[in-house]
Amino acid sequence: RIDRTPPATSVAVPTPLDSGWYAGDVEVTLATGYDLSGIEGTYYSVDGGDPHEYHAPFIDDQRGKHTITFWSVDNAGNREDRTAPQNTITVQIDGVPPTITGSSTPAANLNGWNDTEVSVSFDCADAESGIAACTTPVTLDGEGAGQTVAGQAQDNAGNVTHATVGDINIDLTAPALTG
Repeated sequence: RIDRTPPATSVAVPTPLDSGWYAGDVEVTLATGYDLSGIEGTYYSVDGGDPHEYHAPFIDDQRGKHTITFWSVDNAGNREDRTAPQNTITVQIDGVPPTITGSSTPAANLNGWNDTEVSVSFDCADAESGIAACTTPVTLDGEGAGQTVAGQAQDNAGNVTHATVGDINIDLTAPALTG
């Protein structure tokens, strides 16, 4: 009995978001097709680390961008080329929501009021997948007390964070003086 053909291993993961990122843990499933002498073992490593023997689907829960390499060895000793492009997958996991802070300009006077329009802007940041959307600046030009503006930051993995800038008081009408 002769077997000179190395096995072929395939990988299956859920479809990532359009950005290529996952918002949480990823289940990784490895499979081998028919092999003449049978499979002795299937292995994988993450980011070039120590190899692990594959027995069942595993969860990749490491945040950030990671490379999973996988290969199999058959009972005749044929070893699959783990450096082949089809034996590597990159998984990007972002489980940390973005940050958002809001501010208003100009600052209110000592009594807590503005007598002009007030511009509210938001600063958004994300350390892993990057920012996909951040609320654009808003100008408040109507009179009233206790006005608020809500902002939202969304990262490329779909994580969302909200912030509110409030207690904005605007009085554009000069007082009337009668004598």
